[in-house]
Amino acid sequence: MFEHFGIKDIFCGLWRFKYLIIAGTIIGVLGGYFFLSSDNEINEEHKEYYMSETWYFGNTTSDAQDNTESDLRPAKTFNALLDSDMCNGYVKERLLEIYSEEELLKIFGNEGNANGFTWKIMTKNMSHLLGDGEESVSLAMKLEDEECVRTIMSIYDDFAHKVQQEMQTTYPGITVTNLGMGEEIYVSSPDGLSAKESSVLGAMLGFVVSCIIVFFICLWMPTVNRKSDFDEYGLFVLGKVEEIKK
Repeated sequence: MFEHFGIKDIFCGLWRFKYLIIAGTIIGVLGGYFFLSSDNEINEEHKEYYMSETWYFGNTTSDAQDNTESDLRPAKTFNALLDSDMCNGYVKERLLEIYSEEELLKIFGNEGNANGFTWKIMTKNMSHLLGDGEESVSLAMKLEDEECVRTIMSIYDDFAHKVQQEMQTTYPGITVTNLGMGEEIYVSSPDGLSAKESSVLGAMLGFVVSCIIVFFICLWMPTVNRKSDFDEYGLFVLGKVEEIKK
C-alpha cells in the first residue's frame, strides 16, 4: 500500500492541508498565550541592589602591634561580633528609628510575619567574612530597596566605630578605616515564560503537531495524483491538467 508513498506526497499533503496547519499554528499561539505564560504582566524592571563595605583594623602603638600578632586580632573579634546579640540589638534599634516594623517586613518580603521583624529576616541576604591576613572584615548585602540597604550599611559603619572605641582598652591605639563601598545592580530574570515567549513556543508546537497530523493523514490515505504515479503502474497518460479555472 505504501510502496509508492514518498517525499513528494508529503509536500503535496502539506499544501493540500495548509489551512489545517495554519489553524493548528493559531491554536498553538492562543494556547501558549493563555496556558503556558506564567504571568502576562511580568515586571522586567525588577532590580536588586548589592552593596558591600570593608573595614581595615590597624594600630598606632607598639602595644597594639603585639596584641594583633596574638590570636585575639581585632578584625577577627569584630567579625564575630557581627553575629552577636550586641550587634543585633544595635542595628535593629537604629533601623526602627527610621522605619516602622511593617515597612521593614514589606521591604524584606515578609509582610504579615507573625514574629515581626526578626534578625533572621534581616540577615538572610547578608554575608560577612575576614579578609586575607585577618586584618579586615567585609560585609555584603543584597536588597531590592536601594535606600534601605544604604541605611543598613551606614548603621554597620557606625557600629564598627562604636566597637573601635570599646576595643581601646584591649587594643590600645586600634584604628578602624572604612575602605569604601562597592555596589552593583542586578536585574532579576523573571520566573517562567513571558506572554511573548509562550506565544512563540505555542506557535512552534502548533505548527509541528499540525505537520505530524498531516503526515499521518497522507500516509494512511496515499493518492495517485501525478503523471509519474501512473507511469509506475504502466498506464498511458494523454496529458496533465495544471490548473482548472472556473
